[in-house]
Amino acid sequence: MNKIWLISFLVVVVLFTSSCRDEFTICNLSKEVKFNAGLYEKNTVGDIAKLAPSLTINALGDTAIINGLANLQVFSLPLNNLVDTAKYVISVSYNKPKDTIKIIYTSQSVLLSVNCGNIINYNISKILFSKNTLDTVKILNPTVSNGLLQNAKLYF
Repeated sequence: MNKIWLISFLVVVVLFTSSCRDEFTICNLSKEVKFNAGLYEKNTVGDIAKLAPSLTINALGDTAIINGLANLQVFSLPLNNLVDTAKYVISVSYNKPKDTIKIIYTSQSVLLSVNCGNIINYNISKILFSKNTLDTVKILNPTVSNGLLQNAKLYF
C-alpha cells in the first residue's frame, strides 16, 4: 500500500511540475514586432558594418520614422498586418540620392499564451529596392518576430 501511495505521489509531482508554464516570463516578452536591418559595406574580406552619416527613413508618402540620425548602423521598421507590403524611402546621407525599399511579406497571428494574447509575426518573401545608393539587400532571417534577430542587411 505504501508503494502505491509513493508512486502516485511521484506521478502527481512529475505531472504538476512538467505541465506548468511560467506565464509571467512569457507575458514579459515584447509584443512589439518590427523588421530589423543593418547597414553594411561589402569588402573582399567580408561584410563590414557601416554607420550612416545621416539616416532618414520615411514610410512612403508619410512622415519620418527616423529623421537624420547620425552614426546609426541598425534600425527597426514597423510592418502592417492589414497589407502585404511596406514601402519606405531611405537616405543614408544628405549628399547621396534616396532609395525606395519595398518589403513583401505575409502575416500570421501567433498565440503567446491565453493570458498574454497574440502577436503578429511576418514572413518576408522578397525585398525590392532602387539602386541609387543601395547596392544590395540580403534577407538573413525571413521571419520577423518579437526577437532581436536581424532580418536583412542593406549594403551601400
